[in-house]
Amino acid sequence: MYIALAGGVGGAKLALGLAQVLPPHDLIVAVNTGDDFDHLGLRICPDIDTVIYTLAGMANPKTGWGLRGETWQFMDALEQLGGETWFRLGDRDIATHIERTRLLQSGETLSEVTARFAGRLGLRHRILPATDDPLRTFVETTEGPLPFQEYFVKRQCAPVATGFEFRGAAQATPSPEISRAFESGDVEGIILCPSNPYVSIAPIMAIAAIKGPCDRGVAHRGRTGDQGPCRKNNDRTRCDSVGDVNRGALPGPGYRAGYRYSRCNGSGRYQGARNRRRRDRHGHEYRPGQSDTCPRCSRIRSDVAPPGMTAGISIVVPVKGLRAGKSRLAQTMTDDARWELNRHLTERTLGIATAFADTADVYAVSPDPDVEEIAASFSVRFLHQSGDGLNPGLEEAACQLPGGRTIYLAVDLPDLATDDIRALAETTGIGIATDLRGLGTNALSVPAPRTLAFRFGPNSFELHRMLAIESGFAVETVMRPGLAFDLDTENDFLRANRYTKGWPKSTNPRNLRT
Repeated sequence: MYIALAGGVGGAKLALGLAQVLPPHDLIVAVNTGDDFDHLGLRICPDIDTVIYTLAGMANPKTGWGLRGETWQFMDALEQLGGETWFRLGDRDIATHIERTRLLQSGETLSEVTARFAGRLGLRHRILPATDDPLRTFVETTEGPLPFQEYFVKRQCAPVATGFEFRGAAQATPSPEISRAFESGDVEGIILCPSNPYVSIAPIMAIAAIKGPCDRGVAHRGRTGDQGPCRKNNDRTRCDSVGDVNRGALPGPGYRAGYRYSRCNGSGRYQGARNRRRRDRHGHEYRPGQSDTCPRCSRIRSDVAPPGMTAGISIVVPVKGLRAGKSRLAQTMTDDARWELNRHLTERTLGIATAFADTADVYAVSPDPDVEEIAASFSVRFLHQSGDGLNPGLEEAACQLPGGRTIYLAVDLPDLATDDIRALAETTGIGIATDLRGLGTNALSVPAPRTLAFRFGPNSFELHRMLAIESGFAVETVMRPGLAFDLDTENDFLRANRYTKGWPKSTNPRNLRT
């Protein structure tokens, strides 16, 4: 088990990455509460909310905090009435603060309220306040001590800061579940997330029962001092890399497929924990020194993406085959017309996907040599499918992909546009694009190639959604016309042929069998 100490935006991003590679029982995110304060009669917990919103896929991607698509009518009305508006609360965000305040006043602890909110938003990983006790950060300035939010937000950091005080830290104890984790002896490492060391990490480390295990970890693994990454952090944190993730293999969106946990040896180098399990780029665990061949697909293992593959976004387009595809239209369309239709759909989809060529790698997966020729004409990587079936083919292809966000995109979307792919790429958890009936899956956006088992077919939307929730991921339903309309039946074909330009002449409705 690992305990990640996190502040706001930076900590939330690493927490998201950790949640994508560690199962729920192996990760606790302990969040800074030094920023918490009461405002407008409500308890505001900025860092806790940022972590929860990020892991739930709800955070504003432009700011890193707040909610996506937030509105501000409440603040506008408050300003009109002459109320305090220096700390802005969005119309949807304010519901979190109202309900938190109500639950706290009814007798629940902050840990219980935070766990309740995380569960309601579909999170399975444990997001906890570092402590349930009052702990507040004050900034010592030339004008006197100021509460953190007043210094940072209201005064815009204008007063000269001379130090920091964490009021209540001496009496604070870790939240109960964090204490139980330490007492169990199952904690393998403490991960310091990339949050501000002075006002996000230091308040947590000021809690003696958390700082103590960190110091013991350093004493066990190395020596303390000012050398290398074991430098003093505000004279409170003796090592800023205790159990830290090896910086050359950070897990999370865009990670390099392999990951391992390391500890600093005090000299500025990381001990690689030689006997610990690692994951190869296929998602399979192994120990260094074991077989260099993947047990499932017999391909060579690698901790990094193979040459020519990036760890950015991958777009995977499975194609059943030009002769075999659109079999439901076999009774109403000639074989040659159906071949031409499948060719057109393949070319159109690959053409739109390659519009992301500067930010994504595109792959075509098929057993059909004709599809390989089409892929080559678009400079798209072709992955040959050795077996039959969509799901086995994607499973086989996933073993050959680099790490990073992966979009699995159906080939039969006649209204697909580049903005549709962009919407899939911007999802933070797992994005599922459903069909018009809300039953099938037309596209799947996942943090890594093998995040979920593939369940394409009847009722696949609900199957994929449940798998994502059971795995602890936030689920985002992507509903766009270009992703919802797929071509399966004769009526679909007639609609597409009527409203979509560029169809080959051989697929004219006049060529339908009567």
